[in-house]
Amino acid sequence: MKIKLYSAALLFAFAFSIRSETLESFPLAQMVREGRSNLTATVIKPTGLKRDDYLKVISGIVNYFQHFQTSDGRIIDPFLQREVQYSTPCYAWAAATLVASGKETNLLNSAALALERAVRELAEDKAADNHGDFFTFPLVFAYEMLRDRIPVEQRQRIEASFKAMDPQQCYNDLIREKRTSVHNWNVVALSGEFLREQNGFTDLAFVEKYLPLQLNYFTAQGLYRDPNSPMAYDHFPRHFLAAILERGYNGAERAKLEELLQRAAWTSLFMQSPLGELPTGGRSAQHQWNEAE
Repeated sequence: MKIKLYSAALLFAFAFSIRSETLESFPLAQMVREGRSNLTATVIKPTGLKRDDYLKVISGIVNYFQHFQTSDGRIIDPFLQREVQYSTPCYAWAAATLVASGKETNLLNSAALALERAVRELAEDKAADNHGDFFTFPLVFAYEMLRDRIPVEQRQRIEASFKAMDPQQCYNDLIREKRTSVHNWNVVALSGEFLREQNGFTDLAFVEKYLPLQLNYFTAQGLYRDPNSPMAYDHFPRHFLAAILERGYNGAERAKLEELLQRAAWTSLFMQSPLGELPTGGRSAQHQWNEAE
Protein backbone atom coordinates (compact mmCIF):
# COMPACT_ATOMS: atom_id res chain seq x y z
CA MET A 1 0.00 0.00 0.00
CA LYS A 2 1.42 3.37 -0.99
CA ILE A 3 0.56 6.66 0.64
CA LYS A 4 0.04 9.47 -1.83
CA LEU A 5 0.06 13.17 -1.10
CA TYR A 6 -3.72 13.40 -0.89
CA SER A 7 -5.64 16.57 -0.14
CA ALA A 8 -7.02 16.95 3.38
CA ALA A 9 -10.46 15.86 2.21
CA LEU A 10 -9.22 12.63 0.68
CA LEU A 11 -7.18 11.80 3.74
CA PHE A 12 -10.48 11.01 5.43
CA ALA A 13 -10.59 7.90 3.30
CA PHE A 14 -7.43 6.42 4.80
CA ALA A 15 -8.16 2.99 6.21
CA PHE A 16 -6.65 2.39 9.63
CA SER A 17 -5.47 -1.08 8.77
CA ILE A 18 -1.70 -1.46 9.18
CA ARG A 19 -0.43 -2.57 12.59
CA SER A 20 3.11 -2.64 13.87
CA GLU A 21 4.00 -4.43 17.08
CA THR A 22 7.00 -2.14 17.47
CA LEU A 23 4.75 0.89 18.05
CA GLU A 24 2.69 1.98 21.00
CA SER A 25 -1.03 1.51 20.58
CA PHE A 26 -2.77 4.37 18.80
CA PRO A 27 -4.50 6.55 21.45
CA LEU A 28 -7.04 7.82 18.92
CA ALA A 29 -8.01 4.45 17.44
CA GLN A 30 -11.56 4.57 18.82
CA MET A 31 -12.04 8.11 17.53
CA VAL A 32 -10.90 6.96 14.10
CA ARG A 33 -13.40 4.10 14.10
CA GLU A 34 -16.18 6.50 15.05
CA GLY A 35 -15.03 9.05 12.49
CA ARG A 36 -14.97 6.50 9.70
CA SER A 37 -18.42 5.30 10.67
CA ASN A 38 -19.79 8.85 10.64
CA LEU A 39 -18.21 9.55 7.28
CA THR A 40 -19.99 6.71 5.52
CA ALA A 41 -23.03 8.95 5.18
CA THR A 42 -21.06 12.15 4.52
CA VAL A 43 -20.85 13.78 1.12
CA ILE A 44 -17.63 15.73 0.62
CA LYS A 45 -18.09 18.53 -1.88
CA PRO A 46 -15.20 18.79 -4.37
CA THR A 47 -13.29 22.07 -4.38
CA GLY A 48 -13.58 22.38 -8.14
CA LEU A 49 -9.87 23.10 -8.39
CA LYS A 50 -8.16 21.49 -11.37
CA ARG A 51 -4.57 20.84 -12.39
CA ASP A 52 -4.48 24.04 -14.43
CA ASP A 53 -5.43 26.11 -11.39
CA TYR A 54 -2.27 24.98 -9.63
CA LEU A 55 -0.17 25.56 -12.75
CA LYS A 56 -1.46 29.15 -12.94
CA VAL A 57 -0.30 29.80 -9.37
CA ILE A 58 3.11 28.29 -10.13
CA SER A 59 3.34 30.33 -13.32
CA GLY A 60 2.78 33.62 -11.53
CA ILE A 61 5.54 32.91 -9.03
CA VAL A 62 8.06 31.56 -11.55
CA ASN A 63 7.59 34.37 -14.04
CA TYR A 64 8.07 36.93 -11.28
CA PHE A 65 11.31 35.42 -10.03
CA GLN A 66 12.68 34.79 -13.51
CA HIS A 67 13.42 38.52 -13.60
CA PHE A 68 15.91 37.99 -10.78
CA GLN A 69 17.82 35.10 -12.36
CA THR A 70 21.50 35.64 -13.12
CA SER A 71 23.19 34.51 -16.31
CA ASP A 72 24.60 31.48 -14.46
CA GLY A 73 21.17 30.38 -13.20
CA ARG A 74 20.98 31.64 -9.61
CA ILE A 75 17.87 33.33 -8.24
CA ILE A 76 18.80 36.56 -6.46
CA ASP A 77 16.59 37.95 -3.72
CA PRO A 78 15.49 41.42 -4.91
CA PHE A 79 15.76 42.88 -1.40
CA LEU A 80 18.82 41.15 0.05
CA GLN A 81 20.59 41.22 -3.32
CA ARG A 82 22.00 37.72 -2.95
CA GLU A 83 21.02 34.08 -3.42
CA VAL A 84 19.05 32.96 -0.36
CA GLN A 85 18.77 29.40 0.95
CA TYR A 86 17.05 27.02 -1.48
CA SER A 87 15.48 29.59 -3.81
CA THR A 88 17.39 28.39 -6.88
CA PRO A 89 16.62 24.64 -6.60
CA CYS A 90 12.96 25.33 -5.81
CA TYR A 91 12.78 27.69 -8.78
CA ALA A 92 14.28 24.95 -10.96
CA TRP A 93 11.62 22.48 -9.84
CA ALA A 94 8.73 24.92 -10.30
CA ALA A 95 9.96 26.09 -13.71
CA ALA A 96 10.58 22.50 -14.83
CA THR A 97 7.02 21.66 -13.84
CA LEU A 98 5.71 24.37 -16.16
CA VAL A 99 7.96 23.14 -18.95
CA ALA A 100 6.87 19.51 -18.50
CA SER A 101 3.21 20.58 -18.47
CA GLY A 102 3.64 21.86 -22.01
CA LYS A 103 2.22 25.24 -21.06
CA GLU A 104 5.45 27.25 -20.76
CA THR A 105 8.16 25.49 -22.71
CA ASN A 106 9.85 28.88 -23.10
CA LEU A 107 11.14 28.40 -19.55
CA LEU A 108 13.28 25.40 -20.52
CA ASN A 109 16.62 27.21 -20.61
CA SER A 110 15.86 29.11 -17.42
CA ALA A 111 14.89 25.94 -15.55
CA ALA A 112 17.92 24.04 -16.83
CA LEU A 113 20.30 26.84 -15.87
CA ALA A 114 18.92 26.90 -12.32
CA LEU A 115 19.15 23.11 -12.08
CA GLU A 116 22.72 22.93 -13.34
CA ARG A 117 23.90 25.77 -11.09
CA ALA A 118 22.25 24.40 -7.93
CA VAL A 119 23.53 20.84 -8.44
CA ARG A 120 27.03 22.18 -8.97
CA GLU A 121 26.75 24.19 -5.76
CA LEU A 122 25.88 20.97 -3.94
CA ALA A 123 28.74 19.02 -5.47
CA GLU A 124 31.17 21.80 -4.53
CA ASP A 125 29.70 22.25 -1.03
CA LYS A 126 28.71 25.83 -1.83
CA ALA A 127 24.95 25.74 -1.24
CA ALA A 128 23.55 29.18 -0.42
CA ASP A 129 23.37 29.85 3.32
CA ASN A 130 24.60 26.29 3.97
CA HIS A 131 21.12 24.97 3.18
CA GLY A 132 22.25 22.04 1.05
CA ASP A 133 19.99 19.66 2.98
CA PHE A 134 17.03 21.22 1.14
CA PHE A 135 18.52 21.17 -2.36
CA THR A 136 18.52 17.54 -3.50
CA PHE A 137 14.80 16.78 -3.22
CA PRO A 138 13.57 19.52 -5.61
CA LEU A 139 16.60 19.16 -7.87
CA VAL A 140 16.02 15.48 -8.59
CA PHE A 141 12.41 16.17 -9.55
CA ALA A 142 13.57 19.00 -11.81
CA TYR A 143 16.18 16.71 -13.37
CA GLU A 144 13.64 13.97 -14.05
CA MET A 145 11.42 16.43 -15.92
CA LEU A 146 14.23 18.06 -17.88
CA ARG A 147 16.72 15.28 -18.66
CA ASP A 148 15.12 14.37 -22.01
CA ARG A 149 14.54 18.01 -22.95
CA ILE A 150 18.01 19.52 -22.56
CA PRO A 151 21.20 19.15 -24.63
CA VAL A 152 23.19 15.96 -23.97
CA GLU A 153 26.26 17.91 -22.87
CA GLN A 154 24.28 19.84 -20.25
CA ARG A 155 22.62 16.68 -19.01
CA GLN A 156 26.01 15.02 -18.62
CA ARG A 157 27.33 17.95 -16.58
CA ILE A 158 24.29 17.80 -14.30
CA GLU A 159 24.60 14.05 -13.84
CA ALA A 160 28.30 14.36 -13.07
CA SER A 161 27.47 16.85 -10.31
CA PHE A 162 24.78 14.57 -8.87
CA LYS A 163 27.30 11.72 -8.75
CA ALA A 164 30.00 13.91 -7.19
CA MET A 165 27.88 14.92 -4.21
CA ASP A 166 29.22 13.87 -0.81
CA PRO A 167 26.41 13.85 1.79
CA GLN A 168 28.94 14.27 4.59
CA GLN A 169 30.04 17.54 3.03
CA CYS A 170 26.97 19.06 1.39
CA TYR A 171 24.48 18.42 4.23
CA ASN A 172 24.53 19.97 7.69
CA ASP A 173 22.04 18.04 9.83
CA LEU A 174 24.19 14.96 10.42
CA ILE A 175 25.43 12.80 13.27
CA ARG A 176 28.95 13.96 13.97
CA GLU A 177 31.52 13.68 16.75
CA LYS A 178 29.88 16.38 18.89
CA ARG A 179 26.34 16.07 17.51
CA THR A 180 24.20 13.17 18.64
CA SER A 181 20.81 13.98 17.09
CA VAL A 182 19.26 15.11 13.83
CA HIS A 183 15.91 16.72 13.09
CA ASN A 184 13.75 18.05 10.25
CA TRP A 185 16.56 19.18 7.93
CA ASN A 186 17.85 15.63 7.89
CA VAL A 187 14.42 14.32 6.80
CA VAL A 188 14.60 16.50 3.69
CA ALA A 189 18.15 15.34 2.98
CA LEU A 190 17.38 11.63 3.35
CA SER A 191 14.33 11.99 1.10
CA GLY A 192 16.52 13.66 -1.50
CA GLU A 193 19.08 10.89 -1.17
CA PHE A 194 16.35 8.31 -1.77
CA LEU A 195 15.44 10.05 -5.02
CA ARG A 196 19.11 10.40 -5.97
CA GLU A 197 19.55 6.63 -5.51
CA GLN A 198 16.53 5.95 -7.71
CA ASN A 199 18.32 7.76 -10.52
CA GLY A 200 21.53 5.79 -10.08
CA PHE A 201 23.67 8.53 -8.54
CA THR A 202 24.28 6.96 -5.11
CA ASP A 203 23.26 4.08 -2.84
CA LEU A 204 20.80 3.88 0.05
CA ALA A 205 23.39 4.00 2.85
CA PHE A 206 22.35 7.50 3.94
CA VAL A 207 18.65 6.59 4.00
CA GLU A 208 19.25 3.35 5.88
CA LYS A 209 21.35 5.16 8.49
CA TYR A 210 19.05 8.08 9.22
CA LEU A 211 15.48 6.92 8.63
CA PRO A 212 15.38 4.69 11.75
CA LEU A 213 16.65 7.63 13.81
CA GLN A 214 13.96 9.90 12.43
CA LEU A 215 11.13 7.53 13.31
CA ASN A 216 12.06 7.94 16.98
CA TYR A 217 10.76 11.52 16.84
CA PHE A 218 7.18 10.45 16.15
CA THR A 219 4.57 10.36 18.88
CA ALA A 220 2.06 7.54 19.30
CA GLN A 221 -0.42 9.82 17.50
CA GLY A 222 1.93 9.97 14.50
CA LEU A 223 3.03 13.58 14.95
CA TYR A 224 6.66 14.60 14.37
CA ARG A 225 8.39 16.32 17.27
CA ASP A 226 11.12 18.75 16.28
CA PRO A 227 12.96 20.44 19.19
CA ASN A 228 10.40 22.10 21.49
CA SER A 229 7.57 20.67 19.32
CA PRO A 230 6.69 23.65 17.07
CA MET A 231 3.51 23.00 15.11
CA ALA A 232 5.03 24.13 11.81
CA TYR A 233 7.53 21.28 11.86
CA ASP A 234 5.05 18.43 12.06
CA HIS A 235 3.53 18.19 8.58
CA PHE A 236 6.74 19.47 7.01
CA PRO A 237 8.86 16.33 7.60
CA ARG A 238 5.85 14.05 7.11
CA HIS A 239 5.41 15.54 3.65
CA PHE A 240 8.87 14.36 2.60
CA LEU A 241 8.55 10.93 4.19
CA ALA A 242 5.21 10.40 2.45
CA ALA A 243 6.97 11.23 -0.81
CA ILE A 244 9.50 8.41 -0.46
CA LEU A 245 6.66 5.97 0.21
CA GLU A 246 4.93 7.23 -2.91
CA ARG A 247 8.14 6.72 -4.84
CA GLY A 248 8.39 3.11 -3.73
CA TYR A 249 10.42 2.97 -0.52
CA ASN A 250 10.25 -0.67 0.57
CA GLY A 251 12.97 -0.90 3.19
CA ALA A 252 12.95 -2.23 6.73
CA GLU A 253 11.03 0.79 8.09
CA ARG A 254 8.22 0.79 5.54
CA ALA A 255 5.43 -0.75 7.65
CA LYS A 256 6.26 1.45 10.65
CA LEU A 257 6.43 4.57 8.50
CA GLU A 258 3.11 3.81 6.79
CA GLU A 259 1.44 3.25 10.15
CA LEU A 260 2.79 6.48 11.62
CA LEU A 261 1.74 8.55 8.63
CA GLN A 262 -1.75 7.07 8.65
CA ARG A 263 -2.11 7.85 12.34
CA ALA A 264 -0.85 11.37 11.76
CA ALA A 265 -3.31 11.96 8.94
CA TRP A 266 -6.22 11.24 11.26
CA THR A 267 -4.74 13.16 14.18
CA SER A 268 -4.27 16.25 12.01
CA LEU A 269 -7.76 16.00 10.59
CA PHE A 270 -9.21 15.90 14.09
CA MET A 271 -7.36 19.17 14.82
CA GLN A 272 -8.25 20.90 11.56
CA SER A 273 -11.12 23.36 11.42
CA PRO A 274 -13.92 23.16 8.81
CA LEU A 275 -12.25 26.09 7.06
CA GLY A 276 -8.93 24.27 6.84
CA GLU A 277 -6.87 26.02 9.53
CA LEU A 278 -4.50 24.06 11.71
CA PRO A 279 -3.10 25.15 15.08
CA THR A 280 0.00 27.34 15.09
CA GLY A 281 2.61 27.96 17.74
CA GLY A 282 6.28 27.69 18.53
CA ARG A 283 9.21 28.26 16.19
CA SER A 284 8.20 29.45 12.68
CA ALA A 285 4.61 30.01 13.86
CA GLN A 286 2.24 31.26 11.14
CA HIS A 287 4.09 29.40 8.39
CA GLN A 288 1.49 27.87 6.10
CA TRP A 289 3.15 24.55 5.35
CA ASN A 290 0.76 22.52 7.45
CA GLU A 291 -2.46 23.58 5.76
CA ALA A 292 -1.00 23.08 2.29
CA GLU A 293 0.69 19.78 3.04
